[in-house]
This record gives sequence, structure tokens and C-alpha cells, in this order.
Amino acid sequence: MTMDLQTLNRMQSDFQSVAQVIASGLAAFSPRVIALAAKWQRDDLVPGLSDLDFRLICADETSVEEWIEIDREIGRIHLKMVTEHPEWNRINEHTVGAAMRVSEVLDAPELQGHGHAPA
Repeated sequence: MTMDLQTLNRMQSDFQSVAQVIASGLAAFSPRVIALAAKWQRDDLVPGLSDLDFRLICADETSVEEWIEIDREIGRIHLKMVTEHPEWNRINEHTVGAAMRVSEVLDAPELQGHGHAPA
């Protein structure tokens, strides 16, 4: 399926806007949040089908209590976005998915050498 450049640019802009809202909100909430990663690329975008599948990476030192509070904040950010930006609801259909510690990402052999994690 080929899409026109205007549609592609709008989707990329919306994806980037959602990512920015989530990332900036989490970064302001907790210094333990290291990165927000998305598992999509420009060529993967399909209008009406593509959504955002984020992964959260936190510091190894993140405590259980901090993980719980970060997860709650993810829910608050998501609720605020679906309320304030209904135009994003299709691509922002669920909260951030899996969360990992930095060491888990760096130790995952299936991620090494595939452009997903530093080697």
C-alpha cells in the first residue's frame, strides 16, 4: 500500500507529538526514566492501522515503588492525552507497553546488532 506524502507527514507528525508528550511528561516525573522507545519506522506506517507501541527504559536502580508510581503516571499522561487530543486516539490506543531496566536491554541477545540497542 502506497500512501501520499501529505498523509505520511501527518502520521509522522502525530506520532512524534504523542511521543514528545509522553517522554517529556515521564522525564519531568522521574529521573529514573531513561528512554522511551518506539518499535515503528517510517516505512511501517499504515494509515488507519498503525498505532504506537512504546517501550519504557528505566535506570537499574529503580525501586518497586518507583515502578508503580511511574506506571500510574503513564496512566495519567495517557488519560490526559485522550481527553485533550482526541485526534490522536487511533494511534494512541493504549498506554506504554513493556518496561525494562537498562541492563535488561543491554543484555538481551535478541536486540543486539539489530539497531535496537547499543552494542
